[in-house]
Amino acid sequence: INLLGLSVGLASSIFIFLWIYDELQFNSFHTHSDEIYQIMQNRQSEDGSIYTWGNTPYVLNDHLSDYPSIQQSVQLSDEETLSVSAQDKVFKERSIFASNKFFNFFDFPLIQGDPVTALVEPFSVVISQSASKRLFEDEDALGKTIYLNAGEAVPFTVTGIFEDVPRHSTLQFQMVLPIEIVLPFWGDNSNWGNSYLTTYVMLDDGAEKADVEKQITKLVKEKGGLDHDLFLLSLPDTYLYTRFENGQASGGIIDNIRLFSVAALFILLIACINFVNLTTAGATQRAREVGVRKVIGASTAVLVRQFLSESLLFSMFALFLAMVLVVLGLPAFNQLTGKIIVLDT
Repeated sequence: INLLGLSVGLASSIFIFLWIYDELQFNSFHTHSDEIYQIMQNRQSEDGSIYTWGNTPYVLNDHLSDYPSIQQSVQLSDEETLSVSAQDKVFKERSIFASNKFFNFFDFPLIQGDPVTALVEPFSVVISQSASKRLFEDEDALGKTIYLNAGEAVPFTVTGIFEDVPRHSTLQFQMVLPIEIVLPFWGDNSNWGNSYLTTYVMLDDGAEKADVEKQITKLVKEKGGLDHDLFLLSLPDTYLYTRFENGQASGGIIDNIRLFSVAALFILLIACINFVNLTTAGATQRAREVGVRKVIGASTAVLVRQFLSESLLFSMFALFLAMVLVVLGLPAFNQLTGKIIVLDT
């Protein structure tokens, strides 16, 4: 009972910590994830409440290069599903429209094509490895034409193929197209109040986030005449924090992480208390053994070392058994949580 109770408690805690670790990996695969921020806007409504949203005007990006603290910036549209065809095959692919620096800014490696020039031409398109397989099977897709079905078939030339987007990315897409081709459909792009794009900035090492926030807020107020407060949300936090109150990130996935962290520690504590109680209760049945060993000359220190060694070996065996339970139960755990957690060997 003692061994099984401790093993199950350890296995349960390990499962929870694996889930927490997996959640904390979102967007961390980018080389400069700690220096990348999304520009957010706060606007105060008539009733005094503050509304927060993540879209910004197109014209904002033209002025960000004026600030030395901002190394580079990129803008992209919301993800949408587009109908595309090639070689009489029609598929619907998750797509985004992005600035031509997109593949230099984020770490979505290109298998083929140049990340600097892939999105420079207006009617170019960069597709994922899996989309290339669907559209062209085993043929080399680079340089071939696909058609975007938007009322009429609009041809685009494949200028790059990127590795499939990791599952730990909040941005999920199969195609990237130049943002310039859709700007005419989104109204007056010089209007500072026309916010429909997501803007990311990469700060220089040592740049103060608070100073950059003040600078871009002043920019919007002076250039656009808007009483909006802008702030920066780090790339990992764009997944963890999706709820805002009074202009500040207040919750989201991070709430579940905190809750399950407490639950895992609580389960582990209960398992340890149960182990100590059962071990202590069992020790009373060994009073005769202790008495005999003292009679034949065993010191208190020797007896203490014996019991501690037995408990340590018992705990190590329970941990080993817990790991066996985790390995055996991981497929069911992945199915339950919708994860693809793999234990590194």
